[in-house]
Amino acid sequence: MMLQVSIMLQNFKKEKQEVKNQELRQEENIREARSQESGIKRKRECY
Repeated sequence: MMLQVSIMLQNFKKEKQEVKNQELRQEENIREARSQESGIKRKRECY
């Protein structure tokens, strides 16, 4: 019984970490997209 619980806990922690990583990646992608957008705007202003 205890073994099952510990395995379940490990899996739960892994899933939690995965979700955290995905959220971080999404934030990075959003930041990247925004910086690209502002870069495009700046280029337009230069011309």
